Amino acid sequence: MSAITITGGNATLNLNRTASADASLVASVAAQVPKTSAAAPLLVKIVQNLERDPSNEKFRSINLEGKAGAKLVSEPAAMTLLATVGFETQGSRLVASGAPPAGAAAAVARALAPPAPLRVSPQLNADGTPKVVVKESNDGPLTLKQQARRDAEQKAAREKAEAKRQRLETLEKIKKDNHVWARVEINQ
Repeated sequence: MSAITITGGNATLNLNRTASADASLVASVAAQVPKTSAAAPLLVKIVQNLERDPSNEKFRSINLEGKAGAKLVSEPAAMTLLATVGFETQGSRLVASGAPPAGAAAAVARALAPPAPLRVSPQLNADGTPKVVVKESNDGPLTLKQQARRDAEQKAAREKAEAKRQRLETLEKIKKDNHVWARVEINQ
């Protein structure tokens, strides 16, 4: 019987290895491992392999003096997690004393999943379409394609401004005509 002491925050938990650790305990211990730690993806793989095939000697033993062992030893919370899922120190190796609790691999994978990338929502025009941002650089003369694109954009902008001017002019004429017709009707 081996005893595991897990300390976090203001609480200390003593767990005898004969007592069954459940997936929720494994998840809470795994949450103590920083997600950015070099040990995090290694822990997920170790627990998944051990849960998938607990009788395979290759998955039951970790050399603490190797590359993987160095990553694990450098992170105290990783060592606590391995003890929680059933690994015990034997010399310079960690050896699993049995199968991990059911669901331990999924709990560790959830707890150590890398944070989701932040999604930046695009800026929208008034009509709800994505705003196109054109960044011009002064790195040198424009290529023919860039010049053509710039000229087309300028032409489209001029045409849009002219169409708007004509619409406003037409609206003014309509208002003026309405006032004229209103006076004609009153005078008759």
